[in-house]
Amino acid sequence: VKRFHGQPIFLPPEYFPEKFVNLAQEIVQLVMPASFTDDFSKLETLTKKRGFKKGRICVTGAATVSDKNNFELAHAHLTGERIVRCQHGSDYGTMENTIQEGLPEYPYSAFLTWGWKVENSYEGNFIPAPAPLLSKYKNSYKKKSEKIVLVGSKMWVFPTRIDQTPEPSYAIEYRKNKIDLVNNLAPLPKNNLVYRPYLRGLSDLEDEEYFQLTFPKIPILRGDLHRCMRKCKLVVLDHPGTTMHFALSMGVPTLMFWPKNIWPVSKHARPYFDSLVDAEIIHHTPMGVAQKINEIFHKTEQWWHQPDIQLARLKWTKEFASTSNNWWVDWFKILHKL
Repeated sequence: VKRFHGQPIFLPPEYFPEKFVNLAQEIVQLVMPASFTDDFSKLETLTKKRGFKKGRICVTGAATVSDKNNFELAHAHLTGERIVRCQHGSDYGTMENTIQEGLPEYPYSAFLTWGWKVENSYEGNFIPAPAPLLSKYKNSYKKKSEKIVLVGSKMWVFPTRIDQTPEPSYAIEYRKNKIDLVNNLAPLPKNNLVYRPYLRGLSDLEDEEYFQLTFPKIPILRGDLHRCMRKCKLVVLDHPGTTMHFALSMGVPTLMFWPKNIWPVSKHARPYFDSLVDAEIIHHTPMGVAQKINEIFHKTEQWWHQPDIQLARLKWTKEFASTSNNWWVDWFKILHKL
């Protein structure tokens, strides 16, 4: 493409020297996914061994980034199986820009959600169903310690694809906000604080190392997070991830904080998040949530069980973190109708 007086000019292929054409073809071959080339026959052979049957229901929450999973779903669809995908994370129903979930997961026979029926402008057969793992932890909170568990998340710095996460430029502020929170805690809450860094994968910025360097006396929680949450005094979250669903489902006293509008919440979910803000469960500044922690530390459960706070919690969980003591019965009824 050349520009002439500010306007683009599209040139025919014969304009480009042969060496540039060859280079472009070489680059395409280098970046071509192996599943389209060398691995295709192997994946095809492996997939066909599974066996498929027309009309059978195929229920899956398999990751769409797996070539093996995608080959299996492709063959199931071509054979005529009824593919039912199910929600397996926190972004569904709550966040805007859920392109990487919506495009590959919603066009099948049905999609089982954790309670919601509307996902931005996507079309699909959305069926609310209780979340099996969340159901395991439903109302399981029993306080047995004075610990305050601060839970961190992954930090993005390098450019990301269109996603439901904050812009990469927020990473520096995100880490600073966590430091400001701890610095504004009263001595007693601070002495009972433990930090859970992001452990599920690599983070673009150091998390655990930076936190320990800044607060060497605050313990790092590396064990079972959910087990610790079920018996701690208070959970503090700096992001609306899956841990938020677990915390509110458990019934553990929970506070959250992040800058207003930094997470692209969907229009449907906005009123539910606003209810949590009105109940002072969600705060928009580290100083604000620190002040709330200091205020309620000696009366955490009394504060948590106020009617307006529990109403906001239950309203949110009903829509986005549905649970059931007999979730398998609900699933059977749903799948039987399909």
